[in-house]
Amino acid sequence: METQEVTVEPQKKKRHKKKIILITLGVLVTNAVILLIFVNVYINRSLAQVKLSYRRLRMK
Repeated sequence: METQEVTVEPQKKKRHKKKIILITLGVLVTNAVILLIFVNVYINRSLAQVKLSYRRLRMK
């Protein structure tokens, strides 16, 4: 009996690599969006505190 070697076609390797790259980019973009949302909320809260403090100072 002859033994046959199983080889992965280069096309499949390219597709697999491309899929991994796309998934990685998707995860990175998602993390960046979530980070921007949190930073935006933090800045908005900080600005609200500054405005409130300024109003209190003006009333005195």
